[in-house]
Amino acid sequence: QGALELMHIPYTGSGVLASAVGMDKWRTKLLWRSVGLAIPEFVMLDAHSDFDAVEKQLGLPLFVKPACEGSSIGVSMVRHAGELRAAWLAAARHDSLVIAEQGVLGGEYTVAMIGEGDTMQALPIIKIEPATEFYDYEAKYLRDDTSYRCPCGLSESRELELRAQALDAFRVLGCRGWGRVDFLMDEQGKAYFLEVNTSPGMTDHSLVPMAARVAGISYEQLVVRVLALATLGGKA
Repeated sequence: QGALELMHIPYTGSGVLASAVGMDKWRTKLLWRSVGLAIPEFVMLDAHSDFDAVEKQLGLPLFVKPACEGSSIGVSMVRHAGELRAAWLAAARHDSLVIAEQGVLGGEYTVAMIGEGDTMQALPIIKIEPATEFYDYEAKYLRDDTSYRCPCGLSESRELELRAQALDAFRVLGCRGWGRVDFLMDEQGKAYFLEVNTSPGMTDHSLVPMAARVAGISYEQLVVRVLALATLGGKA
C-alpha cells in the first residue's frame, strides 16, 4: 500500500496505517481492548519471561504466536506444563515480538466485510472446523478435510450481534474496502476477537467469496464491488 501511494496508483482495501496495525496482533489487541471489545487474555514473551508463571496465569492449553506473522506461521499449541519456553523459541525465530494467548476452544469463526463508511456490510459468519487440533498452516492450505459452515449455526439474533461487533472491530483499526475479522468462541458462547485480515484470499473458493455467495453476491459481483472501492490516499 505504501508503494502504491508513492506511485499514485489507486488500490483496493485498507490503507497503510490500517494494514500495518492489522498485521501486528499485539497492537490490534491493545486497540480492541481499549474500546471494550473482548479479546483472549495474553502475555508478551521474551527471554526473561517467567514461563511457568505465564502457564499458570493463562491456563493450559494456550497458544504461542509471532505478533507480526500470518497464515499461522510459527504458531504452536502448548498443552502440557513446561512446554512454553520451547514454543516461545519456535515463534521467536519468526518475530522478536511473541504472544502467549489464552486457549479459547469453543469454535473459530470469521466475518467478511465489504463497503465504505456507513455502507460497510458484515457478510454472513463462517464457522471454521479443522480436522487438526487448531486452524494451523496445514489445515489452511494443505489439507482437504477442513470444513467451513455458512450459515454458521448460530441463532439469527446472536449472529447479527456478532456481525455488528465485528464491524466495530474492523472500523476501529481504520480498515476499509474489504477484509475479514476472526473471532473465537468459548464453551459458554462468549466471543473473543482474535485478528483482522486486510488482504484475504479472493479465489472463487476463498472465505470472503463463500460468505458473499450466501449473501446473494456472485463472485463476479463481489470483484466489481471491491474494485469500485479502490482509492488513493484513503482515510486509513
